Amino acid sequence: MTANMDQALLGTLCETDEGEGAWLWDAAGGTMIKFNKDGTGTLRCGVEMLRWIAAEFEWKPLGPWIEGASSGGGSGSSSDAKTLGQLDIELTLTKRAIERHGHINEKLLTEDAFLPKKYTVRLEQGKFMAPAYKLAKGRKSYATTKYALRLVFDKSPIPPRKEWKDEEALAVDRCRVWEWDEFVYRGLPKEEGWASVITEWTSPLIALFRS
Repeated sequence: MTANMDQALLGTLCETDEGEGAWLWDAAGGTMIKFNKDGTGTLRCGVEMLRWIAAEFEWKPLGPWIEGASSGGGSGSSSDAKTLGQLDIELTLTKRAIERHGHINEKLLTEDAFLPKKYTVRLEQGKFMAPAYKLAKGRKSYATTKYALRLVFDKSPIPPRKEWKDEEALAVDRCRVWEWDEFVYRGLPKEEGWASVITEWTSPLIALFRS
């Protein structure tokens, strides 16, 4: 891959114009991840009004982008998705909160959650729904936005179950947040025939607790 292409993909990963650049798990941004070019970023994990993680992280690439890498990894796949590139990174979650919630981050997580971890991320182009809507599990579901880009992790950037304090993990056990390994970005214009209303099944919280 050329240096220009490497920088172009890095720029896509880290877009920050006008406050944008957050990769979303759900359309409302309850769970999202954002990378900055200076080696910092933010991770938020929650559903609607619930919050479990809202923290800064530090990250660095462990090599150059690999162009058109295979589409393995992640909890889902799409046959019409085009892989733009794949990158190995190191990410370290910190205890620096980005929101004023009294019971988040280290209140819920063990110290192991704040150790450096290695990930492989894959950048894809296509038409994607926010991953949260997969929770409808076959029920009729409508969303008002599709996205042009998807970021797929080989494992979720949300700490695994063993790094949550047992006495605090009831809600995250139900949600299985450590399986959330895909995020979308860059909303597309509505297409003809798309639903203009949102049914109850587009609510991730409702889908989680009625499944």
